[in-house]
Amino acid sequence: MTRLERRELLTSVCAAGVVATAGCLETSNGDADSGSNSLGDHRGVPEYVDYIPANSVNRDNGGQFAYTDLEQVDRYEQEHGPLDEQLANERLEDDTLIGLSEMAMELSLVGSFFGLLPYTFDDEFLDENFREMDGVMLVDATVVLFGEFDTDDVVEMTTGFERYGDHGDFEMYEGVDPNSHEQEGTLTTDTDGLAYAVSEDAIVASISDDIDGLDLIEEVTAAATGDRDTIADSHDSVDWALGAAGHGHLVLGVWDAEDTERSVEHSDDGEEIDPQDELSEDAGLMVSSLDVDTETVTGQFAVQFDEAIDDELEASLDEHVGQTADDRDRRTDDHRALVSGSWEL
Repeated sequence: MTRLERRELLTSVCAAGVVATAGCLETSNGDADSGSNSLGDHRGVPEYVDYIPANSVNRDNGGQFAYTDLEQVDRYEQEHGPLDEQLANERLEDDTLIGLSEMAMELSLVGSFFGLLPYTFDDEFLDENFREMDGVMLVDATVVLFGEFDTDDVVEMTTGFERYGDHGDFEMYEGVDPNSHEQEGTLTTDTDGLAYAVSEDAIVASISDDIDGLDLIEEVTAAATGDRDTIADSHDSVDWALGAAGHGHLVLGVWDAEDTERSVEHSDDGEEIDPQDELSEDAGLMVSSLDVDTETVTGQFAVQFDEAIDDELEASLDEHVGQTADDRDRRTDDHRALVSGSWEL
């Protein structure tokens, strides 16, 4: 998918009144896990983590998020061509670090595309007002769009929602029953069970009618406004992984999944990524990222295993994570490992 195609994909379904801002999302002040300093510098958790709540109604089988810094990816592709085509290079195909980071872009973009269809964002309005979003994140059954938004314009575009209330700077809206007396025969999409919240900085939208949308939106906005803990506030291990490996422009995180292997084994289009049994079966936490800020692409992979890392796991890390990098470093400490690499694509 080219940059233009990706931009057209996004403009057809999401974001309105967005104005470009420079650089990556800033870093918020996270507390470093002091026991993990030997495994890389903790730079505080990235700001997108503010939108990943510690407790989620969709957290029966762990959690997962996928984040793409759209502005930086576009900037890179203007100079170097489509990033996904470069990552599809044959020599990189067996590298778990590359594969999981590429999966982050696929999940966040494709998940947003299909998940936001019921919100009926107006194509004509987007053509006139769309500039650029800062980023997009898929976290569990919620999409978060980062940028600068005119809240009135966003509300005007959506149909099938009614005002629910406010949370901090967010206006919250819930979907209506299409069979209700007031709405019967007037709605083109079924929004019952969905909900969204909008502020000048973000849109948060539930994308599953199997889970109460208001519960999802309230969890995320409460974390974003500081009224509840984020996943990094509550778990030192996640704080460490995000601080060490979560600062890229393509980021995928998985934690506490009963079947981590299944969670990361396939990309959205069904193509097998093959993160290797030794890694995925024993890992309770993984964060993988790529930074595309320069001509040299750099990556970080932080992992925490359920058991102490032995020689077999070290060998598996060396064989399957970052092994294609032109420059690579691996550090291990008890249950944790951090792999760094750089590539000239």
